[in-house]
Amino acid sequence: MSLLASLIKQYARDEKGAALVEYAVIFAVLIAGTVTAVSAIGPELTTIFDAVATSVGVLATGAAP
Repeated sequence: MSLLASLIKQYARDEKGAALVEYAVIFAVLIAGTVTAVSAIGPELTTIFDAVATSVGVLATGAAP
C-alpha cells in the first residue's frame, strides 16, 4: 500500500480533524452574524457617534449648544 493511501486511511479514522472542522464552521457562523449585525446597525451608530463628537466639540470650545 502506498504511503499516500495509508495516510488517507489514517486521517479518515482520526476524529480530531472533524472537531476542527466543526469549530471552524461555528466560528464562520459567528463571524457572519457579527458582520450582519454591525452592518445593520452601522448607520445608527454613525449618527450616535457624530452627535457625541459634536457635543464634545461644543464642550471643548465652551460655546453654548
